[in-house]
Amino acid sequence: MKNLIINNVSELLLLFASKEEVALYGCGDVGKLTFCLLDTCGLSWKIKRVYVTNKKENDCFFGREIVSSKCGINDEFVLVSTSEQYHAEIMEELKDKCEISFAFTSEALIAEMRMLEYHRQSGCEIRQVHEQLGNISCRINSFVKTIPLRQLQFSVDITEHCNLNCIGCNHFSPLAENEFLNIERFEKDIKRLSFLAQGDAYRIELMGGEPLLNPDAIKYAIIARENFPNASIAFLSNGLLVKKMPKNFFEDCVKYDISIDLTPYPIELDYVELIDYIKKQGLIRSRFQTGANYRVWRKSFFDLDPREPSSNSADNWLNCIQANNCMNLRNGKLSCVTIQKIKHFINAFPEETKNMYFTPRDFIDIYQIDNVEEIFDFFAKPFAFCKYCKTRETREIQWDVSKKNIDEWV
Repeated sequence: MKNLIINNVSELLLLFASKEEVALYGCGDVGKLTFCLLDTCGLSWKIKRVYVTNKKENDCFFGREIVSSKCGINDEFVLVSTSEQYHAEIMEELKDKCEISFAFTSEALIAEMRMLEYHRQSGCEIRQVHEQLGNISCRINSFVKTIPLRQLQFSVDITEHCNLNCIGCNHFSPLAENEFLNIERFEKDIKRLSFLAQGDAYRIELMGGEPLLNPDAIKYAIIARENFPNASIAFLSNGLLVKKMPKNFFEDCVKYDISIDLTPYPIELDYVELIDYIKKQGLIRSRFQTGANYRVWRKSFFDLDPREPSSNSADNWLNCIQANNCMNLRNGKLSCVTIQKIKHFINAFPEETKNMYFTPRDFIDIYQIDNVEEIFDFFAKPFAFCKYCKTRETREIQWDVSKKNIDEWV
């Protein structure tokens, strides 16, 4: 078993910034401190599940699924977020997990997190706390974002429209016409990517809009599995259609190891119960894709005419959560999901967006390259289109159904 001790907040943030996905072990006081710190720094989305020794019925931790460690641990990296007094006991329990890397929270780190959380909750130094954490996090993330990836992780939008249509949707689904991705083109592109990467990918996400609106949804997943046999493959769904999917859909999901990952929204839908329903169909890997319900979140907006010196593509890219973390495939080209989906916004508001344009630095053609390393190098640099995204200026958004007004995005 490979493990290390984390001694301060900087080490913790650097570690999280370098990981694509993390699981926590422990959901007590230290686990909550750890989550709140990472949430403040915009890194909590990387926490996918939480392990405990003794699981209670219907446990949930900030929207994440709680799993009993006795049922096995399937993650590559686990952060043990407990006091040091429990470390020996936990290490003994996990001693046979030699293929997993573990990190442990030290008492020094816990004391630092308690101090920061105290100031955050007291409000008296909230600005300073956020600035301190933000500066640490930004420096670390800026460094990590410029390091080329080592393994493919990409999404594909198999449906453009949605059955929920959230205000300010980052995929612009409320503005999209009803459209499904051409499955023949999808298969051609997946085969090409598989050839370039020699069949190796970390994760493939089938998205939308709402992917389960596509009547052939499972066919896309099967094609992905046949070309990337070891990848994690998942539908990212709002959950509204899950119980309406036919029996053979779930049977194929089980057969081809496809998960259904839910994004919880503040609607009349019991997401915890829905995860249980999915697992009863045999899909043991399904989970919450994000944390607590999207009631309120912070969002960046567009500058439709960025001709001022402050409109800097590199600076905007370094401050973007999608930077070097968001590959989206469409019609033979890879880019970030915002660039791939912006057509719906431009089509809806042609006069307002007349100054927006693309350059060759915004896409990479998978049929014009020779190896997967060219993809990794491409995504480790800013896109020219980043000049339109005001990533340093965010606003708080209350979840609602979109009215399709331009001020939801500008």
